[in-house]
Amino acid sequence: MSFARGRDLGWWDGVRPLQRLSRPPRFWPAGFRAHSALGHRGGFDVVHIHEPASPSVSLLALWAVTGPVVATFHSSQIKSRALRLAGPMLQPGLDKISARIAVSEEAARTVSEQLGGPSVVIPNGLNTTPFTGLRDAEVRRTGGPNVLFLGRFTEPRKGLAVLLKAWPSILAQHPAACLDIAGPGAIETFLHGLTPAVRDSIRLHGPVSAHDKEALLAGTDIYIAPNTGGESFGIILTEALAAGAPIMASDLVAFGDVLDPPLGGQTFPMVTPTPSPQRSMTSGATPPSANA
Repeated sequence: MSFARGRDLGWWDGVRPLQRLSRPPRFWPAGFRAHSALGHRGGFDVVHIHEPASPSVSLLALWAVTGPVVATFHSSQIKSRALRLAGPMLQPGLDKISARIAVSEEAARTVSEQLGGPSVVIPNGLNTTPFTGLRDAEVRRTGGPNVLFLGRFTEPRKGLAVLLKAWPSILAQHPAACLDIAGPGAIETFLHGLTPAVRDSIRLHGPVSAHDKEALLAGTDIYIAPNTGGESFGIILTEALAAGAPIMASDLVAFGDVLDPPLGGQTFPMVTPTPSPQRSMTSGATPPSANA
């Protein structure tokens, strides 16, 4: 969330992220009083709030501030019992919102179905400069294919469990295949039950820096996104596109909007447990341009 004070500052210099101004969120009554005081003291012309319906700093700010509010919505949900039950409590705050932004058509659908009202779709942007020149299209590793999974794998919707269930079958067809797994969280639970041969084909990177993430994306044969739902955009797919990585992803609506398959990558049915990297390797797909 950010406050913009436009009377005496330029547009960009007038944006001040709330994260720099607040402690972790404290709910009623102390948290509300703190944010109410900040809103009144700041004399802000516009308050920009991300995910104002979530139980977080954003919701406290929405309740507390006065004046025009611009809200950006990121999430994608089919049904939310919590939102439905909380509707009467949220509505006075939602009525303050002057303009609604959704980062994708899926996020706009969620806003319309769960909260009501239209929104303007403004997709997430990506600075492609860090990815420029990282991938050498003329050089390929021996063996492979090398498959990359990147993300918070402890979230079931990211689909690592689906991928690992399929991996022994993939490895049987492609004995030289290697799976790189990068992201935060305890991995051993996911590896339980895999044979030593299968585990030997998996390389664990743990949490990675932005630079290491860019290098992994640029160096992989296939970036795979076996997500099972709850995605409204898929920023990691845009990063993979910028890095020139061939992509295989589950056929979520949000992923299809980004990839426009087969132009940006291949998709497979979300319910299919065994997406094969060979499909991407032999389908004629070529690494997309960073300008795509």
